[in-house]
Amino acid sequence: MIYTINKGSHRSTWLPKFTFKTSLAFSFEFLSDPAYTLDNKADQGDTNKIFGISDSWHHQKHSVRIGWRYDSKLKKSIGCVYFYRDGKHFVEDLGAIEQNKPYICYIDISQNSYTVIALDKKVIIPRTSRWWGPRYLLFPYFGGQQVAPKQFNIEINNW
Repeated sequence: MIYTINKGSHRSTWLPKFTFKTSLAFSFEFLSDPAYTLDNKADQGDTNKIFGISDSWHHQKHSVRIGWRYDSKLKKSIGCVYFYRDGKHFVEDLGAIEQNKPYICYIDISQNSYTVIALDKKVIIPRTSRWWGPRYLLFPYFGGQQVAPKQFNIEINNW
């Protein structure tokens, strides 16, 4: 499915989707250039979200996602793992991402950790959530404070 974040918006159009799954397998591909420049340089390093899953009643308490940001100094879009643990967010870079190139990703929630495999890297993150209720999928979202400076089209296939 193709998700669009329009210029001047934060989120793509989507309906909430609940799941009892503890793992995700998906691919994503930027159909538009993932590069961008923000007027407020302080926000240039913020992480934008591509796809992931909540692990609590609210995703800003516990969740794990694949995200991206544009590094204007390196002139590269960087894929990353973006996660919340106990209400604090963390980011771990995975490597460069490009337009029109599909990437396969896996997210697994186990009792004590999240395992993320993406961009040929494996990241294991300690898990403190004890949530085993329904989760919800997290879809493309641009920025923190800043809205999208242009339109982004991302194809995501979840299986």
